[in-house]
Amino acid sequence: MIEYDDTRTALGGQGSQTTACRTAHRGGHPGPLTRPDCPGISAPLAGFGRLAKAMLLGGTALLLAPAAWAQDDGQVADTGSDSDLVLDEILVTAQKRVQSLQSVPQSVSALSGDDLRARNLLETTDLNGAVPNLQVTSAYSRTQPNFSLRGISVANEFSASIASPVGVYVDEVYQNFRASHGQQLYDLDRIEVVRGPQGTLYGRNTTGGAINFITRRPSLEGTEGYVTANYGNFDTLRMDGAAEATIIPGKLGVRFAATFGDGDGYTFNPVDGQYYGDTNYYGARATILWKPNEDMDVLLKVYTAENDQLQDLPYGIGYNENGTDNFGYSRELRGLAENEVEADTAGNYFNDADGIVLTVNYEWDEITLTSITGYDSGTFDLSPFDCDGSPNNVCAIRYNSEHDGFNQDLRLTYTGDRLQVIGGLYYGWDRNITNNEPDFFGILTDLGVPADFFNAPIASADALAVVPAGAGPDPCAPVVVNPNGFFDARSFLDPSCAAVAPPVSPILAEQQFTIERPSYAIYGEAIYDVTDKFTVTLGLRYTYDEVRFEDARTVLFDAAGNPRASTVPFSFPFDPSLPAVNLEEDTGRLTGRLILNYQWQDEVMTYASYSRGYRAGAWNGLAYQAIEQVFFVPPEEVDAFEVGLKSRWFDNRLQFNAAAFYYDYQNQQIAEIVGATSFLRAVNGRIWGLEAEFTALVNDWLVIDGSGGYLNSRYDSGQVLDGGGAIGGNEFPNAPDIMANLGATITFWEQEDRSIVLRADGQYIGEYWFDPFNDYGGQFVGSPTLEGQPLASSELGEGNPAYFLANARLTFNQENFAVSLWARNIFDNFYFTYGLNLNAFNQDYLVRGLPRTYGVELTARF
Repeated sequence: MIEYDDTRTALGGQGSQTTACRTAHRGGHPGPLTRPDCPGISAPLAGFGRLAKAMLLGGTALLLAPAAWAQDDGQVADTGSDSDLVLDEILVTAQKRVQSLQSVPQSVSALSGDDLRARNLLETTDLNGAVPNLQVTSAYSRTQPNFSLRGISVANEFSASIASPVGVYVDEVYQNFRASHGQQLYDLDRIEVVRGPQGTLYGRNTTGGAINFITRRPSLEGTEGYVTANYGNFDTLRMDGAAEATIIPGKLGVRFAATFGDGDGYTFNPVDGQYYGDTNYYGARATILWKPNEDMDVLLKVYTAENDQLQDLPYGIGYNENGTDNFGYSRELRGLAENEVEADTAGNYFNDADGIVLTVNYEWDEITLTSITGYDSGTFDLSPFDCDGSPNNVCAIRYNSEHDGFNQDLRLTYTGDRLQVIGGLYYGWDRNITNNEPDFFGILTDLGVPADFFNAPIASADALAVVPAGAGPDPCAPVVVNPNGFFDARSFLDPSCAAVAPPVSPILAEQQFTIERPSYAIYGEAIYDVTDKFTVTLGLRYTYDEVRFEDARTVLFDAAGNPRASTVPFSFPFDPSLPAVNLEEDTGRLTGRLILNYQWQDEVMTYASYSRGYRAGAWNGLAYQAIEQVFFVPPEEVDAFEVGLKSRWFDNRLQFNAAAFYYDYQNQQIAEIVGATSFLRAVNGRIWGLEAEFTALVNDWLVIDGSGGYLNSRYDSGQVLDGGGAIGGNEFPNAPDIMANLGATITFWEQEDRSIVLRADGQYIGEYWFDPFNDYGGQFVGSPTLEGQPLASSELGEGNPAYFLANARLTFNQENFAVSLWARNIFDNFYFTYGLNLNAFNQDYLVRGLPRTYGVELTARF
């Protein structure tokens, strides 16, 4: 059993999944404490299919009918005299053991389920700016969010097969598939955001940190539930709820939870008269908790989710005058409103996920054995994805991926009087089967190029056949550079040769490959109390990764659908008998951390730490034009140094935490777009920064909270990428110099079990760059130093300007009912969150942030 001393810090066993226990104190006496749930021993399991989905949804629907739930801000004890009030304590498991948030010697932020509800944070993209130095952006709306922690992110890379450097976990199970990160935040106990490399207890792909989504589990006490209906503008209806039943008190319980959303989009497409960026999702989970005795518990969770929305249309900005692209289109000259985008090939963003998790925990004396096993599978389809934002068929692609993965973590925890030790073994694998269909320059067929004509502009060494002489009496005379190639580049390189040379045809391809990544690790960490005030933590982890690029093949077609050539492997004419390409690289890395922390007094601690993080290497999988473009990028490594303060002041009415850090970053994986192909590159740089967060209990009706972060990032000087992009001295992408948020919870009226509460907050996101090339050496549209052809639009070359979002929620609560009025982005600010350079098409691609949303929410409980 887990026990607590007078400071409410967990002793005895360590749980891997613990509810965000908040202990309210009045006059020095501890209030009720929600018992931390404990993890356990598990065994490998297989996945489940559509039958499980039906059972989950059906069972949830039956139990949710009478369900309801009441809100609580979870920040302060019951009202009384001001002198009796103190801030609640929060217990977290960021270090794989139950601890007070204030006793964890690293930067951790926790948002409880009540916090998420009060701030109207409904999905992962809403977390942007919610905690210090956390940014969330996406090229594909809510379908595949990109997390940036302290400036470490996927940069401008957008492939679903590349792992994020910010590890995402659900109930401690690693989620490798980036498309599965677009979650709905329903029936959660809390979210823990752990900043800084987590190379010991979490392992690979956590160079930036880790985000753990922790779901609610059965309490084994009675029956409870809730149902919430949320209706907002754009005719959007969201519903979520949960129902819990205790089958055997203290022994066996089950909890069902579900969510659903449906609504119209906010971007109008005049081409087809539809609104895009709509809402269409559902999710459900069932959790069973069994405690056969006081020393053991077994938790089984199954879940399913699906999102199927119309594409959030991109804003295409051309490099010519008035934002005109190479085919004469300009949204500015068309006079489009901010919420209008003309697109010809926009389609659906679809992803789904199914999974099962088995966690069992067994404790005896001072030792706890924990095993967590998870299996998940999913689908990611963007069909088609319009990437030019125009009514012309210039840039489109169909992304299709199927994923499955398995994770097994087995660990032992020992807790003595002065020494705690965690040691474990990890095994995981994931597989991503990809079938992409690039569809570039299809407008050429509309302009008269015959459908069965083939002269795709692929200038690889294998494909390039003919170039113009360029000089002499006949500058357009053919010069054969490769008799086995297919691309006659004369009219492409010199438009004056169009009268005597064949035209260029569209690039129509089918790209297939599979990424498979087995991973093995052994780890251990010891925490030793040298004195009652001074503690040393030392951890090490060795990880061995295999990264396989299998069954790779790219076939080129003419517009009539006939296969004409292959580029991976190369054949012209197309030879289907050639074997697919298979490649493999293996890497191993030692990571770890050293932490020194000193408890100056009961509520004041300082710490200093060194940690190393590791992100596995990757294949340049999106390359489709030649086999030599498929290369391996080495693993990332981050050496991080951090000092921090955890403190409470004024009799536990003010909590203030702060940290300063410096990162030495090696082999960051970024993308360089050359022609119509994305290339992974490895670059070096450094980041340093500051961050702070506070919560102040002013009196029994006012709580103020806020946070701020500052980042200073630079790539090492002199770095020039293989494609010619110079990034030396540039800032990191997705690394705003300043991020801040400030909020207040005001209780206007409270009587017995009724209250009226206002939550208001604002988020400031400072200026940042969309990609590592920053201002493109001044060669962007509108630059006073521009010479010749621009390399970027002003929207990319000048950087993304700072923006501010204001949000509010007014709630009437009573014992079994609540009603809220809410609004996000109250001032309806228009801003971009993501930008991608597409200079092969002489234009850029930008994604807007959400417009103003508002609505009413009804909640009931039983």
